[in-house]
Amino acid sequence: MMFSIETVKKHFNSFSFIGARLAKAYPTLKYTLKEAEINIDVNLFLASAFISSIIYTICAFALSFSLFFLKTKMISPQNIVLSVLIGLAFGIVFFMLQNIAPKMLVSETAKQIDNDLIFAVRTLIIVLSSGVSLYEAIAHIAKSGNNIVSKEFSIVVKKINSGMPELEAIEELALHTKSDFMKKTAWQIVNAIKSGASVTDALKTILETLTNYQIRTIKEYAGELNLCILMYLILAAALPTIGIVIMIVFTTISGGGMGLLQIFGILAFSIVIQIFLIGFVKTRIPKIFTQ
Repeated sequence: MMFSIETVKKHFNSFSFIGARLAKAYPTLKYTLKEAEINIDVNLFLASAFISSIIYTICAFALSFSLFFLKTKMISPQNIVLSVLIGLAFGIVFFMLQNIAPKMLVSETAKQIDNDLIFAVRTLIIVLSSGVSLYEAIAHIAKSGNNIVSKEFSIVVKKINSGMPELEAIEELALHTKSDFMKKTAWQIVNAIKSGASVTDALKTILETLTNYQIRTIKEYAGELNLCILMYLILAAALPTIGIVIMIVFTTISGGGMGLLQIFGILAFSIVIQIFLIGFVKTRIPKIFTQ
């Protein structure tokens, strides 16, 4: 967000009517904000996104118009139209990005829970195998660190300490957690207790599933990495080189010349593509627990 949540709450109330109209196109956004633990009204969030997109549009228009003016040394309707289109494109993209950011945050939180859950399940198996009660084992996980899984289990411990039955507290964890594997873990514990089966055996099944999932994730990433390397070689190396050669040939045939602006434009395109691909590969790296 361009503006902090505190700033939006203080100064954007007068623009909430804009968010109220936009909210009709995003009926599930208020639930996503709640799930992502973003403490802000959906109308204010959308109003902030809309105003931010307008600012991005103006900045992109001003930058593109300035570049066109420096190139042509004149103000033409064509340059104005192109600058407006570029500004609108940037504004729409940033508006969409800000609206999908909460969903991305929820997904990232779920991945972090899945990553930390292997350690938590292993610890639960070891502690339960030593004869400790399930409540003490959960409390041990809650005190074991500052990761998201510890926070999830600390909520369960607080509910149990406040008088809620143990099974009910674990069921609420299954209902409210963002991670599918955490849901499966909680339901496995509940079903094992209700049926009188061994909780340790149920947790071992979950641990095996998590391990296989991480192995599969690594294999999928290896396949994606090969494709990204190919795209990197084509877009960042081959296309700029071929583009410069073709432009030199055409300018030579036409009797013109290839200026520094065209060369720097191709270099800038190559740099942007490289940064984008490197960032994309970095975001796709699987977060694997190695301890």
